[in-house]
Amino acid sequence: MSISRSKIEGYLLPVKKGKYYDKAQVDAFLQELANDADDTLCELSEKRDRVRELEKREESVAQALLMVKQL
Repeated sequence: MSISRSKIEGYLLPVKKGKYYDKAQVDAFLQELANDADDTLCELSEKRDRVRELEKREESVAQALLMVKQL
């Protein structure tokens, strides 16, 4: 599940007994945020790996083109 900035800002935790938040609901919301952060970090890592792979390919193509030009 992806959580957006607007969802976080708009999330209202119900107040329990006048001034306290319900611990279970706070914990559930924090767990949702943590799960989404983990997913986002994993996705970012995969994207970085893909970028590195493409940069290596780009370098190989550039070297091949240079060799062809020299021939």
